[in-house]
Amino acid sequence: MEILFQDVERDLQIDYMCNTRGGHMPLIHSHSAYEIYISESGERTYIIDDTIIELSAHDVAFIKPHELHTTDGSAYSRHLLYFKETYLNRFFTTEAKMQLLTLFQQKKLSLTADEHTELLKLLRTLSAKPDDFLVFCRIMQLFLHARANIPTDTVRRKSNLFSAIMEYVANHYLEIESLDTLAAQFYITKSHLCRLFKKETSVTIVTYINTQKLQLAREQLKLSKKSIAQIASECNFNSSMYFCKLFKETLGLTPTEYRKQMQN
Repeated sequence: MEILFQDVERDLQIDYMCNTRGGHMPLIHSHSAYEIYISESGERTYIIDDTIIELSAHDVAFIKPHELHTTDGSAYSRHLLYFKETYLNRFFTTEAKMQLLTLFQQKKLSLTADEHTELLKLLRTLSAKPDDFLVFCRIMQLFLHARANIPTDTVRRKSNLFSAIMEYVANHYLEIESLDTLAAQFYITKSHLCRLFKKETSVTIVTYINTQKLQLAREQLKLSKKSIAQIASECNFNSSMYFCKLFKETLGLTPTEYRKQMQN
């Protein structure tokens, strides 16, 4: 499989990367945690589900848990701040938590040079003391302040064919019976559909559709007592055998093993 489901090990985690070559992230992936991408340098294009944003130095992107995303562009340096719901529950009331999470409806913010400098200092402090929720609060306050001072058109949906396909797949992946019918929806050939999707995302459209189905299946396995066969059917897999094979290839566990792990 060309798409990864990645779990974040700690309740709060900060990573830094400097890539001097640039290029396309090789995989569309998702995380179990909230992710904040802080650009330090370089130009990047971020695809988050069916939304595209352009990032440059001092820009920030917000990705919700389990949102599929990938990026492409020039050489860059960036910081990633991950945190889980459990981290928020330790320190914040329900009302405060809901206020903080409204940031993830924004998708992108642009910081001033001074705000970016302050943010980097706060990230270094939080990296050394991840339980210092006052520093975490200051970071979130900085983002909320920046949101109040930027134009509302910094995030856009692609108006081209690819965006339309992404949006359709996101809303109708359980109803898509074949690539021929999907291509006909947009009055293009199946080969053009496949080439376009592979070019824009680096994965095949079949892989992407199956990943959407597997996301739903994971939730069903965690939250319901439905049988494996029933989940396979409701997620529109041709057979429970194929569903189990694909699930094991992608996550390294059978659906039954995954359910047991989630219940422990």
